[in-house]
Amino acid sequence: MKKLFCLGLCLLLVIFTLTACLNNPEDTGTTSGEETTTPVEEESTTPGGETHDHVYAAEWTTDATNHWHAATCDHKDEKKDLGAHKDENADNKCDTCAYVMAYAVTVTAPNGAVVDKAAQNVAVGADATFAVTYGVIYRLSADNATLVDSVDNEDGTVTWNFKVAAPTADTAVTVSAEQVIFGAPVDAGLVTFEGVSSAWTFYPGADITVNLEAGDYIAYFLGGDGGATLGLAADDCSTMGYAFTVEEAGEVTLVTKFMTYTKYDEATDVSLTYIIAKNEDVTLNALEGEGYLLATNVSQEIVFTVPTPGLYTFSTTAEGININEEITSSCIFMATEENQEIRISVKYEDSMNVLFDFDWSIAFVDGPALNDGANDVVISLEGYTAFTYTAPVAGSYSFVAESGNNYFYYWSTDYGFLTSDYSGSYLVKNAEAGEKILVLVKCHDYEAIDDVADVITVSYAGILVEEGENTVATNGEGTEVTFIATYEGWFNIIAGENTLIGIVGEDETVAWVSEYEIYFEGENFAFLVKTADGAEADA
Repeated sequence: MKKLFCLGLCLLLVIFTLTACLNNPEDTGTTSGEETTTPVEEESTTPGGETHDHVYAAEWTTDATNHWHAATCDHKDEKKDLGAHKDENADNKCDTCAYVMAYAVTVTAPNGAVVDKAAQNVAVGADATFAVTYGVIYRLSADNATLVDSVDNEDGTVTWNFKVAAPTADTAVTVSAEQVIFGAPVDAGLVTFEGVSSAWTFYPGADITVNLEAGDYIAYFLGGDGGATLGLAADDCSTMGYAFTVEEAGEVTLVTKFMTYTKYDEATDVSLTYIIAKNEDVTLNALEGEGYLLATNVSQEIVFTVPTPGLYTFSTTAEGININEEITSSCIFMATEENQEIRISVKYEDSMNVLFDFDWSIAFVDGPALNDGANDVVISLEGYTAFTYTAPVAGSYSFVAESGNNYFYYWSTDYGFLTSDYSGSYLVKNAEAGEKILVLVKCHDYEAIDDVADVITVSYAGILVEEGENTVATNGEGTEVTFIATYEGWFNIIAGENTLIGIVGEDETVAWVSEYEIYFEGENFAFLVKTADGAEADA
């Protein structure tokens, strides 16, 4: 009997052991935890009336709202110490479980800019938004944030709205400003044109009155689908950039009018931003750039510095722009010293746009060297092709392009810029001994589809003389002289006192005369000069 009792007791112990809840380490929730205690057991009663000890993780499990200790036994839905996150010490973390409840977003903007939310805490999963208000002449950008939109304000500023999408950590945002409209604004704001309806009709707007110091200014409107005009008088309004000069400091009033190209279904008020800015030099701080805006129909001075002496090209993709009062998208200039400041005037004429995109490229040019005699060359179809020649002795040198389709261009050292005139397929240049001559050639073969080959012949042409009186140092045998006719017609070459002119014939014989008449069609003419008694002297 006693054996049966012991056997039954053992059987009960086995059954109890098999039905006991085993500890399950699997965790299906998100845990956080600064707790390092051992798993917690808590007794409960099953539906069958049996008692059961739940086992809970020591770490916290969290979601965006609550925290709890999750069961690690078979009853996964059980939770212990369930509670809402609280951040009473304002460190963006739950005081109980250290769950990150928000991220700090801080904004740094340029001096003078107004930021509506320079510092903010953003809930996890939410977006951070902020706005920066700055002058209308600037374009704003930001790292760690994206631009949503921008709004013009009545005071001549622009509010730029940015967003940081659901930050996942504390985020620092830096806002940068780029001045895209050149000229320091002295006044800006909105002008409203009321009741605009019919197309091609002028509607008056409010006059703009501002106190200005003496100086040069530009005024213009931004936006609009038509021609917003302003000027010092009703009959002196410009639809685009308006340049004016204030002789004496004081109050200046600009008249405004607006003409729409669109016929509205009903009368509509149109508000446009105006800007009055100083017409100052546009300083370029790099030899290449883009993304700048200049006012149209206003001449402005472009100023930049080139590092070394030499020949440079200045070019822009703004077609039809006036550079140094020539309609061209490029020009060539000479720098004669290191870090030389160069000034170029630009004016873009446009009846449809108030501002135009201005880009530029400044490049050093130093072409291959030419030698005395014939030189095989290749002339580019694009722009100018540059060559150099170093004069062995003082005098003039002629350059002749054999094909006749490639023209040499004049170079004015007085102004430092290439002129728009060309000399045709030949060029004569004066040079001192050892001086490097820059030769510019442009293809005028309009049927060419690729770069063209040519031969440029270089020869000594003596001394270059001009129309009018010239003095030449002569020797006993005769000094070589070259004259270039700048227009077609009859010319007289008259020798001075005790001077003879030598005309070289086809047989290379020289006829010495005191006067010679010749008809020129724009070509150059070489002859000799000497004193009548053969002495070395000026003639």
